[in-house]
Amino acid sequence: MYEVFWDDEDGYLKIQWHEERAYAHAEIFKWSKANYYKALEIWEATKQELAEQGVDKVFVLIPEDDYKLIKFEKMFGFQPITTHNGVMYMVCSTETE
Repeated sequence: MYEVFWDDEDGYLKIQWHEERAYAHAEIFKWSKANYYKALEIWEATKQELAEQGVDKVFVLIPEDDYKLIKFEKMFGFQPITTHNGVMYMVCSTETE
């Protein structure tokens, strides 16, 4: 089941719940400075809402050799935990600044 936090012509951010963990699914369709700041603002609001729900971490699973996607995830605060069978497991705290 997905919880949609953002879905418009610029991109989307959805949270998937699996085994009591939150997994982020996001895509920005057209990169621009304005869309980056928009996505960052939405991400901060999402983390705050998740923290209020008692969620302290959000995870993503991505291909370990997709360096562009790894850079994207790091721009939003995700850090690598481990890799397994070509998949990188990353985590981001819901603590907001």
